[in-house]
Amino acid sequence: MTELSNPARSRALLIGAHSFTDPDLEPLPAVARNLDRLAELLRDPSVWGLDAGHLSVLAEPDRDQALGEAGRLADEAEDTLLVYYAGHGFVHDLSNELYLALPAPTHAASTPPCATRTSVSCSWAPRSGPAARS
Repeated sequence: MTELSNPARSRALLIGAHSFTDPDLEPLPAVARNLDRLAELLRDPSVWGLDAGHLSVLAEPDRDQALGEAGRLADEAEDTLLVYYAGHGFVHDLSNELYLALPAPTHAASTPPCATRTSVSCSWAPRSGPAARS
């Protein structure tokens, strides 16, 4: 039988983006509902049993909020860091990297959307945590 990672030493971040300033990205209303259900399942002892304090749910975060929370949880995780994203993705024209779209920061509402300012590259990885300390 496969053993799951230790929930007492693990952390999870659930990120959902369902509305966007970019007119080419359609709203995704089901995203908000799936975050709540997934969080419930991760806390269920028959699934993983993750403590509510070890689970962070970010609905509609901007880039800084998402990266900040991911970094915080990476620092805390001693076993597994689960990062789940629901929303639109796109491939950057120049770098050919996959990006995860996020809502624009509220202070940027008057500026046109910029892909790198309102998204996170999938090449991002925590620079801390157990793997970085080894």
